[in-house]
Amino acid sequence: MALALCRLTAYGGQSAPDETPQVRMAVSDDALAAARAMLAVDVTSAAANAKLGNALLLRGEFDAALGYFETALRINPGNVEAMAGKGTVLARKGDLAAAEKLLRGALLQSPDPVRLHYELGLIYQKQGDFNRAVAEFKEGISKFRQGRR
Repeated sequence: MALALCRLTAYGGQSAPDETPQVRMAVSDDALAAARAMLAVDVTSAAANAKLGNALLLRGEFDAALGYFETALRINPGNVEAMAGKGTVLARKGDLAAAEKLLRGALLQSPDPVRLHYELGLIYQKQGDFNRAVAEFKEGISKFRQGRR
């Protein structure tokens, strides 16, 4: 139950990055176009680079997404969206230790931590640490119920 509720809330109604390809494509086409438009206005915007990274992440294009997250972090090392996105990509690619470090760093700065708790829960689940996974999922649900996203 905790995983299902956290999964539904962590991405603000959008599909999580590990959804089926058809779902990812349908959900992220508009986000991809909007992010590319933002980046066209200002290529030095950390926010625009992070948005494009997230759109590509939702499409399952992890390598491309990683490049935009890294660009965003070079521009602004404290960009929470880019830290979370890069951490998510690294987790999907199997670098769980680096992913956990980035997500924990983002969590310290994030006013809206639901996605971060969800991603950390997935990391712990992959590591077989189910108690920590459930704790992260429950914490994400608690934050969501408090009105945080």
